Parts: sequence; structure tokens; C-alpha cells
Amino acid sequence: MKKTIKALISIALAATIMTSFVACSSAEDEAETSDTTQTTSQVSEAATEEDTEATEVTATTTTEATTETTTEATTTTTTTKKTTTTTKKTTTTTKKKTTTTKKTTTTKKTDSNAIFALSYKNATVKPNEKMSSVLKKIGNPSSSPEESPSCMASGTDYVYSYSGFELESFEDEDGNETLIGIYISSSKVETALGVKVGMKISTAIDKCGVKFTEDDGVYTYEKGDYSITLYEADGKVEMIDIISTEYLG
Repeated sequence: MKKTIKALISIALAATIMTSFVACSSAEDEAETSDTTQTTSQVSEAATEEDTEATEVTATTTTEATTETTTEATTTTTTTKKTTTTTKKTTTTTKKKTTTTKKTTTTKKTDSNAIFALSYKNATVKPNEKMSSVLKKIGNPSSSPEESPSCMASGTDYVYSYSGFELESFEDEDGNETLIGIYISSSKVETALGVKVGMKISTAIDKCGVKFTEDDGVYTYEKGDYSITLYEADGKVEMIDIISTEYLG
């Protein structure tokens, strides 16, 4: 019996101890739980604050970055409207007017009396011309003309001496002076056909292009009121006389 009572007491003590232990354990657990909850809460709050700060920082950074990007984009990106000017090229068609020039071949009529003309100072003179016209074309000689009574008619003869040739004129009673003779004695001057003193007689005749009458070295050609005489010496022209047959024939 005593053993049973001791056993019950032992059990009761054990139960009491166990209850106390459990109570203490529960209290500790609650304290630990409270601490853990508090710590967790603090951690959560800290985390929340960090998240909030991070969010704010991120938002601020993002906003700043966006603002900077927008600013840069606004600053650097300039939309330039290119005004395209369409230039209308006006094509002017120039019609080239083709002018057909008809070449008119003018056959220069050779003066049939050119063989009887003297060429001097880019002018030509021949017998039977008015002396005033002759002097106007070739000018006056350096000395006054020689004057003498005419032996062929009532009037006066004049001889104008130039370098290389002489001109003889006749002035009638009315004062009309006419060229009647040309006498060439130098190669400085020539006829209108290019005949001159010192030229071969054959060449001179060829230039005249006519048939001369020859008598002992004197070649003569007459036509109308004119006559030309070539005096030959040693096969060359020594002197040339061109006269008016109307006065001196």
C-alpha cells in the first residue's frame, strides 16, 4: 500500500513538474514567438522601408533618366523640315534658222581696155580720161608739169613727170585737159595687167593675152582709140608706151 501511495505521489510530483515545465516552455515559446514576431515585423518594416526607398530611388532615377533622355532627345533631335523646291526647267528649244546662202558666182568682167591702163597707188588710169580725174586718183608730181604749144591742134601740151613714168596731156582752147599718153621707163610701176619694164618680152605678151604686131623689136597692139607699144632689148621689155590714137594716132 505504501508503495502505491509513493508511486502516486511520485506521479503527482512528476505531473506537477511536467506542468511547470510545460508552462515555462510555453512562456518561453510565447516570448520567443513574440520576439520573433517583433523581429519579423521590424525586418518587414525595414524591408518595406528599403523597398520604399528603393522604389523611390528607382522611381526618381527612372524619372530623372526619363527626363534627361527626353531633354536630350528634345535637345538633340531637331526635326528639320526640308523645303523641297521644285525648279521647273524651262527647256527653250532654239530653232536654228538655217540660212541657205546661195553663192552667186559673179564673173568679173575684165575691162577689155585694162591692157591700156597704168596701175599706180592702188588706182588705174588710162588715156582719154580727164586730167583732173587722173590727178585726183594718183596725185600731183613733185614738180610742175612742162608746158609747150601743141603741134597737133590749137592748144597746149603738158608733161607730168613721176618716178618711173611720165604722163602727157592736151588742153584745148576751152581749157579741157585730157590724158593722151603714158610712158613707162622703170620697173617701179606696171600696167593694170602686170606688165612692166625688165620683164621678158614673151612673158609680157602672155600677160596681155593679145596678138601684137612686131617690127624690129617693137611690139604694138591697137584697139579703138588706144594703142600699147612694148620696146624690146635683149629679149626684155625696155620701155612701154600707152597712147590715145585719137590724139596721137
